Amino acid sequence: MILDFRLHAARYAVAVLDGDAALPVWPRGRFTAVVRTQSELTVVCEEGCVPRDVRQQGGWRCLEIAGTFGLDAVGVVATASRAIAEAGISLFAYSTWSADCLLIHDTNIVSAIDALRASGHTVR
Repeated sequence: MILDFRLHAARYAVAVLDGDAALPVWPRGRFTAVVRTQSELTVVCEEGCVPRDVRQQGGWRCLEIAGTFGLDAVGVVATASRAIAEAGISLFAYSTWSADCLLIHDTNIVSAIDALRASGHTVR
């Protein structure tokens, strides 16, 4: 499976709050994610939106897989992440109903794009 990726221009932060924290009002932008487990609330949004007193790591870039994939699509994220993992680069994966995104730290984005292209994928 050959995939087409779109690199978002913005830089994102991954922030973490306590699992019982109220849903924050500060995440905004064209790409946001709020995910809760029993132990934590993780927020992904443009890095300038996260308050300074919130535990966070900024400098993430988003590679969005172009196209629409249904919930029954098999292997999309595995295919997308394989070349990046083989290059020794960590990622943070995020999926919606019909979209899949990989967050790669800015320090590794060029190497990740090179690895994807070397595997036959396209990046715009």
